Amino acid sequence: MTLLLNILWFIFGGGLVAGIAWLLLGLLLAITVVGIPFAIAAFRIAGFAAWPFGRTLVDARTVGDEQIVGIPFGFAHFRLAAVSFAPLGKRAVDLP
Repeated sequence: MTLLLNILWFIFGGGLVAGIAWLLLGLLLAITVVGIPFAIAAFRIAGFAAWPFGRTLVDARTVGDEQIVGIPFGFAHFRLAAVSFAPLGKRAVDLP
């Protein structure tokens, strides 16, 4: 039943268009180094958008994967926000 629903979705429900759109977005994001993690996620979403029946979305941590990229980027943004409030007299130095 899920195979039939997936085929109908792919042809008539917009799965083909959604899958191609996410693939193109992933290719666009893969051009930059910063966009590569988002490109990988876009490729995963493309597969789900094209064939959604019989599958569900879960948090990656529940199946044993770790979220690495977002946490260091978040820390960097907090440091940048802190220095933007008081930029004078600050120097960037390498950590020991």
